[in-house]
Amino acid sequence: MALSGGTALIGAAGKIVGGKYDVGAAHVEMFASSDDSLQSLAVSAGSLSSNFAPATLSHTDSVANTGSAITVTPTLNDPNTSYVLKIGGTTVSNPIDLRVGPNVIDVVVTAQDGSTSPSYGVKVTRAPLVP
Repeated sequence: MALSGGTALIGAAGKIVGGKYDVGAAHVEMFASSDDSLQSLAVSAGSLSSNFAPATLSHTDSVANTGSAITVTPTLNDPNTSYVLKIGGTTVSNPIDLRVGPNVIDVVVTAQDGSTSPSYGVKVTRAPLVP
C-alpha cells in the first residue's frame, strides 16, 4: 500500500500457483479532499487592509467613489475545490457592482468532498460622491 495526497495504491503481490506465476493485482483509490481554503485573495481596486493569510477570514478594502465595480479574485489552495462570490446570500459574478458605503462580499469555498468552512469576507467601502 502506498499513499500520496488523496490517492492510495493498494496492491497484492503475485505468487506461484500450480507451478505457474500468477500475477498480482493493484487498485487505485482516490479520496476526496477536504481542503476548503484559499491560497490568496486579490481585489482589482484599492488593496486589502492586511496581507492575505489563509486563516484570516475577514478583510477590508476602500475604493474611491469612481470605483463603481470591483473584481475579487480568489486562488484556491486545492485545484479540486470551487468557490462562489455572494453578497447578502445572493450569488454574484465579477465584476461586482458597488453601492456607496460598505459592500460585504463573501467568498464561499467548497472542498472536493462537499464540505465548507466559514467563508472569507471582503468588506469593500465605496466612498461617497464629493460635490
